[in-house]
This record gives sequence, C-alpha cells and structure tokens, in this order.
Amino acid sequence: NGDIIIQYNNKPIKNVTKFRNDIAMMMPGSNIQLRVLRNDKTINITASLGTQSDQEEISAETIQKIGIQI
Repeated sequence: NGDIIIQYNNKPIKNVTKFRNDIAMMMPGSNIQLRVLRNDKTINITASLGTQSDQEEISAETIQKIGIQI
C-alpha cells in the first residue's frame, strides 16, 4: 500500500492508460521488472503476470484490500 510504480522493464511510466494497456498485452506468466518508490526509496521488484477469467471481476472492495489506486 502506498507504492508508486515509476518504471516497468526499464521504461518510465508517463501515462497510466498506456501502462495498463502494455501490461494487458503481455502473456500470462511473463515476468516484469518494476521500479517502485516506497517510503521515499527506490526499489526493484520482479512480478509475474497472472490471468483473469471472463467471469472474474475485480470489485472495489478487492482493489482496496490489495491497495491499488489508479
């Protein structure tokens, strides 16, 4: 909660929509490198992309629980 993603795969994030679309076009199971600002320090994180079935929806409650803010 509170992390700010500033880069992915060494590309700066300038636009949330483009970032979201770029991630959506990647294959499930792909690993991506994230550079994150956490507590005024920059850290690197590796994340593995998952899948979402057509029947799954992410509710506002779920988003709040995992701390996503767009």
